[in-house]
Amino acid sequence: MGIEEYARRQKRLHPQVITILEPFFDFPLEKVKVHILRWNAIPSGRRGGRTPAFVLGPFIFFAKSVLNDPGYRLGNTFDLTTPEGISTLAHEVYHVGQWYRGRIRHLFRCIIGVFRSLLEDGILWSHSLIPLELEAMKFADGVLAYFSEHEESLRIFESLR
Repeated sequence: MGIEEYARRQKRLHPQVITILEPFFDFPLEKVKVHILRWNAIPSGRRGGRTPAFVLGPFIFFAKSVLNDPGYRLGNTFDLTTPEGISTLAHEVYHVGQWYRGRIRHLFRCIIGVFRSLLEDGILWSHSLIPLELEAMKFADGVLAYFSEHEESLRIFESLR
């Protein structure tokens, strides 16, 4: 069963994803809840107004045909056979970790992020202004650097499309 189909049926990350990403995280990835939506894009507060994925608390929501699919959707890739794709997924998983590290604090930081985005950039969710996003981007950069040097470990995901 492929990565996206597994997520659709089981509502969680595929065991191979957990195995590959587990060393990077300080919380059990089994706690990540995944939902595959019916749409090809998800409305968002980002510039452009649409996104292929977003996180809300412990949930990662993906547009359909995004997870482990080759190529880019709305400027992002979740092609897990590539360092870029696995690091983009790690970025989203990192947000779930932020939620588990302090739910009230996380919610407060999200609300402040929305206000700051609106005031400074005129949109609801400006990645470049929100500390939660900046932390996740820095984390994802580390994952990208690692898998850029260990890309062969991502070949397992070719058979899980």
